[in-house]
Amino acid sequence: MLTVLTWNMDHWKRKHEQRREAWEYLTEVIRSDIALLQECVPPDNLPGYHVIYREIGGSRKWGSAILTRFPAEEVEFDNSHPGAVVAAEVTLPGRKNLTVISLYGVMSRLIVIQKATSPGRTTTSMSARNWLESW
Repeated sequence: MLTVLTWNMDHWKRKHEQRREAWEYLTEVIRSDIALLQECVPPDNLPGYHVIYREIGGSRKWGSAILTRFPAEEVEFDNSHPGAVVAAEVTLPGRKNLTVISLYGVMSRLIVIQKATSPGRTTTSMSARNWLESW
């Protein structure tokens, strides 16, 4: 059975010790076959894993990664948000390939919900984050 997980690791909110413990938990306890990670900075040494990582850059010194126990090669493509998206072709046992994508995005910038106050009146728009907080 193939195990795949996704995890926003909140690198920028965590202390060094919390980050180290998270990576230990991921690689020594969970041990998934493929991990799609966001807001992370993979450690330099992860024995038994192939790592594909792209930093977002600027003031954000973290990015998105794919961590896999199988051989993998990065899939390069035109990307207007480097580090927010990373893709790889993973070679599974039996030489089957699986394309995986780790994607980071801010929901409130992606989704807008419109609410009509009543027929013929002005509509109010709010981000999904604000809507969820008021829900």
